[in-house]
Amino acid sequence: MDYLSTRYFLSHRGIGVEPSFALCGDGSETIDHNADWHIPDPSVSHHIAELAINAHQSATLVTMSKLPSIFDLGWKIGTTKENEAAKKELMETWKLLEGELGEKPYFAGEKFGYVDLSLIPFSTWFYSYEAFGNFSMESEFPKITDWVKRCLEKESVSKSLVDQQDVYQFFGMMRKRLGVE
Repeated sequence: MDYLSTRYFLSHRGIGVEPSFALCGDGSETIDHNADWHIPDPSVSHHIAELAINAHQSATLVTMSKLPSIFDLGWKIGTTKENEAAKKELMETWKLLEGELGEKPYFAGEKFGYVDLSLIPFSTWFYSYEAFGNFSMESEFPKITDWVKRCLEKESVSKSLVDQQDVYQFFGMMRKRLGVE
């Protein structure tokens, strides 16, 4: 994970991280990404490695193997025979992610984390999935839809996501361009 991702991840768990700074040739300071970070509260330092490893492993699982599937398959879902395979695979992907979420409020556990941040934008596609794929995300994936509701309670999340109707219009336009309809 890069510096900003790790800092964001740790700050959402209440762990302040201050980077080491290095002097540039012109006398100004810059972040030294190769130096150790200063952690203001040493009592939490043993948890940081575990948190970072868990975040990296979870983020790798989602970003490397599932996000491309969600993105690519989302355009192709529909009710025709050709589109049914894409719909089935997309639903299997969400089912796998729902299994990863389990009974936790967020993918990282009790707090909003990196995986949540990576996946929540796809919730704006749910209306389009339902309209073009003729299924209900809420009835098929109740844990995922409950997770979305929890995430949307965070003002920073709810303000940053686009409207599902705008996504639906864009979705329809892209499907026409791709020849899916």
